[in-house]
This record gives sequence, C-alpha cells and structure tokens, in this order.
Amino acid sequence: MSPPVEHYSVGVVIIFIGHGPWQNSARWRRGDGETQGRPNATAVEPSDGSLTVGDLNALLQAVQRLSDQSADDPAEKAIDHAQEIAFDAFEAPTSRARIALARKALDISPLCSDAYTILALEAAGFDEAVTLSRQAVDAATQALGQERLNQFDGEFWGALETRPYMRALADLAQSLWANDERDEAVSCFEELLRLNPDDNQGVRYLLADALLELGRDATAQALLDRYKEDDSAAWRWSIALLQFRQTGDSPTAHSALAATMTGNPHVAPYLTARRKHPKTRPRLIGFGDASEAQAYVFGASVAWDAAAGAKAWLGSASEPKPPAAARTDRPIDTDAIDQAVLALLYLNLHGDVRAWKSFSWEAMQRLYDRDLISDPATKAKSVAFSGPRLLAAEEAFERLFGAKREPGAGEKGR
Repeated sequence: MSPPVEHYSVGVVIIFIGHGPWQNSARWRRGDGETQGRPNATAVEPSDGSLTVGDLNALLQAVQRLSDQSADDPAEKAIDHAQEIAFDAFEAPTSRARIALARKALDISPLCSDAYTILALEAAGFDEAVTLSRQAVDAATQALGQERLNQFDGEFWGALETRPYMRALADLAQSLWANDERDEAVSCFEELLRLNPDDNQGVRYLLADALLELGRDATAQALLDRYKEDDSAAWRWSIALLQFRQTGDSPTAHSALAATMTGNPHVAPYLTARRKHPKTRPRLIGFGDASEAQAYVFGASVAWDAAAGAKAWLGSASEPKPPAAARTDRPIDTDAIDQAVLALLYLNLHGDVRAWKSFSWEAMQRLYDRDLISDPATKAKSVAFSGPRLLAAEEAFERLFGAKREPGAGEKGR
C-alpha cells in the first residue's frame, strides 16, 4: 500500500509524493462484493516523484502555519505522533500489521483520522467500512477545527493539514456506494469537488461513473461540461456514453464515439468482450494505450451495462471493417486508384522531386469544414468517419473508382 500524499510535523516537514491510499491500492467498492480500482487520470503528481508547484506552495504555507502553533500543545503532539504511526501502517506489508499499527495510533490519539481510514479499508464488510469511514471524517473534522475548515473552503488541497480529511471523505463516499447508500455517496463526491475544485484526487471520474450508472444525465452533463478540457479516456468515453443515453443510435452519438475512439480505441474491445478483461487494474497508466482502457473499464463497465443497448451499439459501431476493396460488390478500377494516388502525391510536392506521403492539409481541412471527417488538427495519426460521413466517403469511392461493367465483358482492373 503506497504512502499518503503528504505529511507535516512541527519543526520537520516531510513530503511523500504519490497518490492517496484510496486511489492506488484502496478500493472502488461495488455493491456486488467486488473491489475495483479507478485511475487518477489527472496525473496531478509527476511520475518521476518530483514536487509539483501546488505541493511546494502547500508546504511553505504549512510551515508558516505550524510555526505559529505551540510545539508544547499535548494534543497536537499526540496527533503528530499518531500520524507517524499511521503512515507506517499505510506501508505495512500485511493486513494484520496495518490493523495493529492503526489501533496503536488511535491509542495515542483518537483524532488520527488516517488510522480509521486504514481500518475502514481493512473492514470485513461494507457496514463496518461505513462506520469506520464516518469515524475517520469525524476525527479529521475535530482535528482541523471549524475555523480551519472555513478558512480553507474551496482551496483544500493547497493546505497539507486538510488532506487526511479529504482522504477520509473520499473513502466514506466509496464505502457508502458499496453499501447501496448511493445518494449520500454522490453527495460526498460532490462535496469533495466543492472543497477542491481542481480535483487533485481524481474524484470526478468516480462521480461521473456513479451519475451515469444512476441515470442522472443532467447532473452528469453539468459535470462533464465543468471539466471539458479533460482529454483522458475516462472523460471522453463518459461523454460518448452520455450522448448515447440522451440521443440513442444517432449521428450525435456516433460523432462523440468517433472522437473518443480516436483518443483511445482500446476501450471498445474490453467493453464489448472482444478482448478478455484483466483481473487486476494496471498500476501504471499511459494516456491512449491499453492500460488506460483497462483502468477505465474497471470502474465504468457497470455504467455501460446500466444504459440499455449501449454495449450492443458500441459493439456494432466499433466492429472492425474489412478493407475498402472488400466493402463493395463492384469490381475496383485499380488503375484509377493508382492515378489518383499519383495525382495526390503531385499535389504534395515539396522542393523539386519529393512529395509528402500524407494528404494535403488544405484538402483535409476543407473536408473537415464540410463535416465529412473528424478534426485532422489533433495529435492522432488518423481521422474518423461515422454515420453520414462514412456513407459520403463510400459514395465518393464508388463514384471515382468503381469499375464500369460492359455487356459481355469480364471484370476490369481485377
């Protein structure tokens, strides 16, 4: 189990960089008894372990606040000592060791919220997990005090001492969800985003899955719009699912799916069972690759199941198509195709005798302006067709390259 994101103590400040325990190795609990992880696709901490600007600012502010506190305060010293033991518990190799250390921390200070969080993660059942998670939130609230809760409202992640509270509230939300207390779970997720709008914890991905699973389309739409700059697979595939929920098998839904497939095409085979789903969530996630797809499907598959016909639609829309020559019953005039390619190469001449292998950007932009292809000005190496676009492309292909049949003549160009 990885260490929490941060720790501070009077006189000495220690930073642990990494995702919180509820993200990496805790559970995204489902009511069916399974535990499923979810990615933090925001990647708010650099993968090389270096400090972010936000962490450095939070560190400096914590040092200033802590220097104003009395190092002789017995309650503060007890919490600090208990927190040290809680961090040891997060890193302990066995469940028994984690539980023993968490209980030791609580013997020293009952306000050590992370100790309750650890016990909640190790709980035997969802009812017990909810109870312990509530105790974690209560302990963190008392340790912070109402004055500091009000002080950091809306900027929680920037204050290091608030992060045990954020971890506790996040784990409570997941425990509630697993215990079929869905409304309160959603409220907890929404409160986390209110306290920390920048969402360093990646709570929005959990909330999006929850809202789509519950069929709360209007709220899901508002959430997706709020973080519209998010280009992760989790966000783009959530947008496609919502479009299908709202409009069914429509050009709008196909357009959203085409854009999503361009960003990460690996999701569809997992959701439609064309590819075997891994038993565990990948620990390392790369944007646009299979690991990101696996991580998304772990948390979102139930939401796709909840939308009637969504997976069948996805299976049909994403089914691999045969080569162009096999998609028509008519013979193909290969001479005409060769001449067209040659002409396009001439269009792309640079210098005297060399030609770019890609199509003319001006022509691609014109096709995009006519809504015949997806936006070519992206990092993707391909453009996408869907719905009417694909039909228009097929008609152009037949018109230009379909071989003309003559009575009594054999097939030409085959």
